[in-house]
Amino acid sequence: MKVALISPKQKDDYLLNDCIDGLFVLSQKRPDLIFRISADFIHPFPAEKINPVQLQEGDFVDFARQADMIVLVQRKGATNFELAEKIGMWHKTVFLDGSELGKDRRFDYAIQDAVLKGDYRENGGVDMQMLQSCVAYFRREKPYLPGITPFPYSIQSSYVKYVDQHKQKDIDFVCIFGQDQFPSMRRFVVKMLEQYCKENGFTFRTQKTSGFDFSLERKAGRDEFYEILSRAKVGISIGGGGFDTVRFWETLANNCLLITERIDIFKPESKELDYQRVYECNNLYDFKSQLERVGAFLKSGYDQSVLESEYLKILDQHSSCARVEKMITVSMEAIQKRQVQGKKCVVVVSSCDKYADLWEPFFTLFFRYWPDCPFPVHLISNTKVYNDPRVKTVLVGDDKGWATNIKTILSQYTEEYVLYLQEDYLLQSKVDTKKIESVLSYMASNDIAVTRLIGLPDPTHPHNNPFGLYEVKKGEPYRVSLQGSLWKRDIFLGLLKDGESGWEMEREGSVRSTFLNGTFLSARKAFPVVDYYYYTAIKKGKWMPGALRLLRREKIQVDPSQRGVHSRVKIFFGRVKNTLSRFRSRS
Repeated sequence: MKVALISPKQKDDYLLNDCIDGLFVLSQKRPDLIFRISADFIHPFPAEKINPVQLQEGDFVDFARQADMIVLVQRKGATNFELAEKIGMWHKTVFLDGSELGKDRRFDYAIQDAVLKGDYRENGGVDMQMLQSCVAYFRREKPYLPGITPFPYSIQSSYVKYVDQHKQKDIDFVCIFGQDQFPSMRRFVVKMLEQYCKENGFTFRTQKTSGFDFSLERKAGRDEFYEILSRAKVGISIGGGGFDTVRFWETLANNCLLITERIDIFKPESKELDYQRVYECNNLYDFKSQLERVGAFLKSGYDQSVLESEYLKILDQHSSCARVEKMITVSMEAIQKRQVQGKKCVVVVSSCDKYADLWEPFFTLFFRYWPDCPFPVHLISNTKVYNDPRVKTVLVGDDKGWATNIKTILSQYTEEYVLYLQEDYLLQSKVDTKKIESVLSYMASNDIAVTRLIGLPDPTHPHNNPFGLYEVKKGEPYRVSLQGSLWKRDIFLGLLKDGESGWEMEREGSVRSTFLNGTFLSARKAFPVVDYYYYTAIKKGKWMPGALRLLRREKIQVDPSQRGVHSRVKIFFGRVKNTLSRFRSRS
């Protein structure tokens, strides 16, 4: 089992540290587990421990492409999307979202509404592109939209370094916050606690330890804090810029009773934090009541040994190791599900050696706009190979004609469906994977022979289906089209005739299709299922000017002089001529 973690660039991240800590622990239990982290991030782990698992970019890319799963870690302004794109294995990449709204924004209902709708683009919003692209999405805080797994902080190994069941807990209350600006409730809680303890004879600690911070230079401050917390009977946690807070887990880690802001880090129906030691409050009124309740318990019923069994349960259920095990389990189930779905269909990109100069721009755009393609991608060529681990080049040798080449390849497949493309169909907008998968499911249950994914030519017969697709009736020209289409493989094979060119297949195949069963569907021109440059980038061996404009806009360099470029004037008059011809044929 290999796991690759894409760390933030030159930043620290608590949730990533949880995962690293958990992987270290889990790898001791599972010798088969190997994990590596992309270098150049800030962390609290000793060099002798972290250096062996860090890889520089080139080696990390190689490891990640061979890994079973890849974890892309979110960090405000530092998420390494570029490295994830370079690896390009979105079908096994999961997103770890540790973001929070910050300050007091979590109390703003307008912001909550925007986050729920997926419209909030600042820190703390759901990354809708990653939700669509990644095979699984883990999020530290609400909202948990469909497809998102709750993944709050956990108990790291370092939190328990001073825990000793024989140690006397000689501090009644500990309430220390890293910052007390947000929310303002924190400041009032500290004052209320201090006053309550002084009036009732309880010991307390509210002063920050010297230099307490996350930064590596201030590690001593954290050690002192954990030592204090290990002596505390009660710890207090009020959320900061988010609901989930490290202090919450540090307190539980040290076998303390916990007074906390109302738990809002799992789904409402969750029982994952149903513990006797946890006392929740919504506001200062609640806090005062819980403070008095806990104070009475300390004076009359507190017994440290009685808490031990529940404490061991907490460590087992909420350790960093347990979190990582959950992440791996959920991720691998999603990856395997995607693989099973992928086995139903194969993407076939028809090409040949003389069009090899188009492969780089085609696949750059393909994986840019369809990074989470769940299907194997095959490129048909004669003798040249496209070197990209995401693409399998299938060689047919000497050219025996378009139809014969395609027939030879399709006969070897076991997939029930084929998504047919050509090397000059340059994608220009995001592909909706879930829609493609839904169309496939619909085709399987409704005897659909083919679904043309782009309206060329534009269909005219409405059809009752959930995708707005139209039917192409028997006898219509270009009923068989080699535009991008989802084909039932046996239907496609049945239409192929050895020796035919693509043009002949469209003309003669449309005639042959009248004798086949199954409905032929097509997207409308205005609403393509897969949107690529109209309708081909190369015509009669030359570049179309619009295709070159698309490539310049996408910052993809090609040398048009190798092929030449069609004249815009000739293209314009050619289209006028075709329009007049269609008009005359109808009249």
